[in-house]
Amino acid sequence: MKIKVGSKNYKVKFKDVIWIGDDIVNGKCDFAITELQVLKEVSRDQARSLLIHELTHAMIRECGANAFFENPESEELFVRSYSNMLTQTLRDNPDLLEELEDNLMKEIEEE
Repeated sequence: MKIKVGSKNYKVKFKDVIWIGDDIVNGKCDFAITELQVLKEVSRDQARSLLIHELTHAMIRECGANAFFENPESEELFVRSYSNMLTQTLRDNPDLLEELEDNLMKEIEEE
């Protein structure tokens, strides 16, 4: 699956292990290879939340908004809050989420 963010196409990959430095993490936005990585061993709801979280990082980077953050930690705090709210909004509005998922499945099937 690919998600276009600005002018770049990010590949979505589900992985057994994801590393950031010496740490194993649940998700990662790798800007260098335009890839959103999500840990395989999570529930569907967690995978959705992680994908939205990593997608938020990609959107921030691609629109240049990362310049507004003093350091990576402040960006991470924002992304956690924003992506959690977006995830909850989508859960609370299931018709919207269903419509998005239906359209994604149609696109995946057409590839």
